[in-house]
Amino acid sequence: MSEAARVLDFNRPVALLLVAVLHFVEDEAAYGIVEKLVDALPSGSWLVLTHLTGDLDRRSEEIVRTLKAQGLTFVHRSKNQVERFFADSGLDLLDPGVVPVHLWRPDHAAHVLPAPDPETLASLEPIDRIKYHDINDVREGDISLYAAVARKP
Repeated sequence: MSEAARVLDFNRPVALLLVAVLHFVEDEAAYGIVEKLVDALPSGSWLVLTHLTGDLDRRSEEIVRTLKAQGLTFVHRSKNQVERFFADSGLDLLDPGVVPVHLWRPDHAAHVLPAPDPETLASLEPIDRIKYHDINDVREGDISLYAAVARKP
């Protein structure tokens, strides 16, 4: 935290973003790390957290097996296990709580661009097609990620 204090004013609330990080950290170690980081934050600070899960899309279990076979640490966590990060750290979850990422305030989703003609759309790389998709068209089976935001009292 001393390095962070060189650029952040810890007398004022800050945001800690743990986005797509914790699934690379073993179970009990991950909870202790989050607690330590949150303890160092001033009151009024925020934690934004996303985490991969097997709860929503069982196909993602194959990804876990592949990564582990390559020697990487990779942990799926259930909704209850993700909620524990907030409970153990004494944080106040914002509504709607821990939910599939596409359901976390979808009313504030980015504007969807009008799709080009089908031939042009098909010629784009998958990542480039995303801007033409509406978040409301996503089904739970398409998502393997929980998201939540909480505030430190």
